[in-house]
Amino acid sequence: MRADRAWPENGVAPGESSQLRNGVFTHYFVEGLRGAANSGGKTTSAQQAFEYAAPRTSEHAAGQLPQLMDRRGKKFALTSR
Repeated sequence: MRADRAWPENGVAPGESSQLRNGVFTHYFVEGLRGAANSGGKTTSAQQAFEYAAPRTSEHAAGQLPQLMDRRGKKFALTSR
């Protein structure tokens, strides 16, 4: 599984957020893994965490366009509660 972030057209690496205390995508991806991406479910897949994090990342940090490159999708559980 690979989760990539596309860099803005100006070639500047996306920065981290001191407010979030981490990279923007990483913050939302971990938040998704902790249950926000699958409320009520026992497992969270890479795809679910990505689908939670991607729009929040783009909204929070203009120019960041996360991309998920994985063929396992929702079958690849990353966390279990």
